[in-house]
Amino acid sequence: GEPDGLAAPCPDEVFAMGTLGRDHFLSCGYPKDRVHLTGSPRYDHVKAPVSASLAPNEKGLRLLIVASLDTTVEIDMVEAAWAAADGLPGVSLTVRDHPFSRVEKHPRFTRFAPRVAVSSKTLEEDISSADVLLFTYSTVAEEAFLKGKPVWQWLPLSYNASALVEACAVPQFSRADGLRQALKDFQENPKAFQPDLSLRKDACEKLFFRGDGLAAARIAQTLSQ
Repeated sequence: GEPDGLAAPCPDEVFAMGTLGRDHFLSCGYPKDRVHLTGSPRYDHVKAPVSASLAPNEKGLRLLIVASLDTTVEIDMVEAAWAAADGLPGVSLTVRDHPFSRVEKHPRFTRFAPRVAVSSKTLEEDISSADVLLFTYSTVAEEAFLKGKPVWQWLPLSYNASALVEACAVPQFSRADGLRQALKDFQENPKAFQPDLSLRKDACEKLFFRGDGLAAARIAQTLSQ
């Protein structure tokens, strides 16, 4: 094609999920009066963080592996968790699939199937029953983090698309031996891995804004004005 002198289409108004999204739009040159910090109705179930404490788990360490849509990326994370947990007593591995993708259908998963369970629980049940969540990029990890759950990122070989790691620092791993040591350390002292309340509140503001369930009302009010 040839240049036609027309600018790329862009929205007249933007409703940002959190301060992180708002700042991205402003950095792209959008006028301040057209970028509205409202939160997103899709995540109105996400509540602002409150104090939380890790309940001791006498049955061992439950690692929830949260898969995204791209199984070619996520199968590497599954393999890393499988290798890291090999021979460690008391460590159980469970994969939670993306709603539109199933990592256990990947040909490489057959090798890990005897050790890695596939969850059929609800999101709330999975987060509640997990001791640690491992993810590459997922809003499940963000929601769990706000609830006070330790979340660790497995660094993908491709682009790091996680908004959570832009919002705050979480443990990151690119080698199975590093992940294995973290699992051992967690078993020794779980409380050392619990995210601080102030850090979780800051992450909520950046990712979901107020966490008060009123995003739709704010959007409607802005539209009516």
